[in-house]
Amino acid sequence: MSVPPALLPSADTLAALSAIRKNQPLFEPGLRHILHLAGLPPDATITGTAGGSLPVFGVNHDLVLKFFSPLHQGHFANELASLRLLEGRAAFDTPRIRASGTLETWSYLLMTRVHGTQLSALWPDLDESKKITVCENLGTAAAALHRVHATTDADAASWRAFIAGQAERCVEHHRARGLGESLLARIPGYIAPLLAPITAAPVRFLHTEFMLEHVFVDSARLLVGGLIDFEPSMLGPVEYDFGAVALFIAEARPARFHAFLRGYGYPRTDTTARLLLTHTLLHRYSNLVWYMERLGPARADTLEELEKAWFTIGPP
Repeated sequence: MSVPPALLPSADTLAALSAIRKNQPLFEPGLRHILHLAGLPPDATITGTAGGSLPVFGVNHDLVLKFFSPLHQGHFANELASLRLLEGRAAFDTPRIRASGTLETWSYLLMTRVHGTQLSALWPDLDESKKITVCENLGTAAAALHRVHATTDADAASWRAFIAGQAERCVEHHRARGLGESLLARIPGYIAPLLAPITAAPVRFLHTEFMLEHVFVDSARLLVGGLIDFEPSMLGPVEYDFGAVALFIAEARPARFHAFLRGYGYPRTDTTARLLLTHTLLHRYSNLVWYMERLGPARADTLEELEKAWFTIGPP
């Protein structure tokens, strides 16, 4: 008996996934099969999207289909659980699940599109005053996101276990990403004073990757209209979410980051900058070398220099 042809391509390594993730024809048979199972008409329009590290395709004008390779099953489960948690609770739009499941070796989410214009498309044309306004509005939205879930003792225990592991692996994590030995040697002493308060801090629902590509805004009023990509979301202290804002949206510009904290309603102290760099060092995707290449300084002799460059925004 002949074996039916595969509906989806194979991707058992990150390199293989990167090579095919935007190749719509390779995914088309599986896409059509999933849409049929979901009750969509056979002539549904499918378009490629910019996407991120995973294959993402637009369906008609109102849906998005996201595939998770065999290497990303944990991300699939996490995003599915997060979107179910958020539905109807956030103060802005988040994707709503229309269908989910597994096809061959891939998992998938069929979701609604969020409202608004992707901030990455709008950002280059905004003047600095409007960027500051967006940052303040993003702070308000982040505060609302952090209120959606009433956390439990088990959530706090999960955070404590996670951050203990991050602290233990922190030096090797950054060594693997090319950080110089001089700064590596300073990490243990730098993070040590704040490990206890970070470990004991109240936990909230976090996005963990506030970046231009993940935020959608009302292009006229500059209010946050939607947020996407919850695959790395988790529970932790709110400051764990702030580093991405400072590095990828505020881009180390003090007025922007100050506006974000003002919109959030975050009470700054004289230790805020150190707390935020400590969270950045401990973030699961942290890469100080890359941040220094993007934002400067090109080199630093101490972590305090990075703290000042990226998080110091003037007196509270």
